[in-house]
Amino acid sequence: MKKADFDYSYIRYPRALIDSPLFSHISIEARTLFAMILDRFCLSSINADRFTDEYGEIYVIYTNDEVCKKFGCSKPRVLRMFRELEDENMIIRKRKNCCFPYRIYIAQNILQSTKSFFATEEEFASQRSKTEPREVTKSLHSKNNKSNNDKSNNHPSIIGFGRTEEEIREQIEYDCIACDENRKLVDEMVMIISDVLNGTSPTVRIGRDDMPRGIVIARFCRLDSEHICYVLSQIKTNSSDIRNIKSYLITLLYNAPATMEAEVTAEFAYHNRKK
Repeated sequence: MKKADFDYSYIRYPRALIDSPLFSHISIEARTLFAMILDRFCLSSINADRFTDEYGEIYVIYTNDEVCKKFGCSKPRVLRMFRELEDENMIIRKRKNCCFPYRIYIAQNILQSTKSFFATEEEFASQRSKTEPREVTKSLHSKNNKSNNDKSNNHPSIIGFGRTEEEIREQIEYDCIACDENRKLVDEMVMIISDVLNGTSPTVRIGRDDMPRGIVIARFCRLDSEHICYVLSQIKTNSSDIRNIKSYLITLLYNAPATMEAEVTAEFAYHNRKK
């Protein structure tokens, strides 16, 4: 076999992610995603002039679509991986508005607690500052508390009822996606989601069908910023007249999770055929 046959490139996969009990309860997919984020963190450090925020913190850009293609899986599955890392306070994702991708920050305590497992400890130590932005730390704790609360109330029959508009805004990461251009429309979606989650009628009209409210609530409780951005893009590209905007938005919101997953699967199948 020729020497060139062994000329592979590799990503950094810390032994800690396999050996340390700190990560033993985290899925192998989420750990692999974290290793990929670490690997890209090195590139961000090399190009720090482009990937440093106003607080001097280095961040990573890794879009959901890019991870979908690398893992060969659906977008909801990728979102679950990101949420798992966020719930474990390993990363924090932030963005200014829906026009920009998430900035991914690696939690300082994770880097510190696994330093002895990294192949080049000095390299990582020099790439991060010793302090963490106050906003990042606050967001990490708030996301962790929200996750704990959600785990205790995750049954579809009770999770939707009593949901306030403020809680819905937190669910869809309102501050990240609402801007001057779309704020009015996002506000309307918040009110529609609230009406669906807190309604009392046994059914909800989706398109031409009356769906059981419990099923619709379960679907609406899954909505996040990615789904809202997808709905906004669908509205932007729609050229037909919309007679009933509320009915139209309810249908788009209900179908968003399934439609996004189907589009990613179709795109992945298309690329496989081309190969």
